[in-house]
Amino acid sequence: MKLRVIGLSMCKVTPLVGAAYDVLRTTRNISVLLAIIQVLTALLQLLTVITLVGLLICVNPDLKEERKALVTPVVRYLSAWVMPGSEGRWILKVTGWTLFAVWLFALSAAAYYFSYKDREASASMPTTPIAGAENGSDVKNLKDGKSNQ
Repeated sequence: MKLRVIGLSMCKVTPLVGAAYDVLRTTRNISVLLAIIQVLTALLQLLTVITLVGLLICVNPDLKEERKALVTPVVRYLSAWVMPGSEGRWILKVTGWTLFAVWLFALSAAAYYFSYKDREASASMPTTPIAGAENGSDVKNLKDGKSNQ
């Protein structure tokens, strides 16, 4: 009799464990996504600070020596890409659109991957109840002491 009670209670607990597993998997996916976003945000902030320091050095007339050290031939070549009327400006546009396309592709691939994983996991969960455990009637009868065993 005790084994039957344990078996019936396990029939009730199994769907809850499956649902908790789905919640944990979704939580893990969200935490990984948030970690990636946090790293990208930190890199973007670092790039912004470096750019602002470089701009401050280039604009401030009191920092002539620092400007000479900062504006190297490589910086001059790179700045020719964004200066109006320069020949290299089309390279910047092509690079920008290429990076945007790669970013968009990666974002759509990640969205598809996470949605596919969730669909695959929900499809593999068994949904048929075990015989004798319909609506918990047998468990209620056992609690009341009215079982037919």
